[in-house]
Amino acid sequence: MQSNNQKTLACIAHLGAFSKYFIPFGNFIVPLSVWVSQKKDRFITEHARQSLNFQISLFLYLAVLT
Repeated sequence: MQSNNQKTLACIAHLGAFSKYFIPFGNFIVPLSVWVSQKKDRFITEHARQSLNFQISLFLYLAVLT
């Protein structure tokens, strides 16, 4: 069972995608910073990697479509 702190950081990694509207490339920076800062916690690392992978995929799909 994950603690509330772990769930909060995983949620921040996923919701960091919306930071692109305030910070340039924030959708990459937020999940990456959560991933780097919490490397020892497997739950948070997995969620941050998934979020970062999704953002990179969206960026590449957009680049190919344009």
